[in-house]
Amino acid sequence: MMPWIIFVFLSLTSYEACVIVPQPVILFPLNAEYQTREIKDRTAPGIPSGVRLAPGPYGEEDGSFKFFGNANSFIEFPNSPGGA
Repeated sequence: MMPWIIFVFLSLTSYEACVIVPQPVILFPLNAEYQTREIKDRTAPGIPSGVRLAPGPYGEEDGSFKFFGNANSFIEFPNSPGGA
């Protein structure tokens, strides 16, 4: 698994840095494309309850899930064999 590399450049201080960020073990985008599935299907999908698709962080249609702030609004992610 290759780590992600992020380059940081701060123009005010003329400082450059290279930060190595490990890849996530699992990643759930929680959007219309993936619903509650992990991006590489490495684990079981989540089970949504009382949530709905909503605009994403940059306004894209169905780019996120809306949680309604009550006990009946959640996504359950069951444990999978192997831990991921």
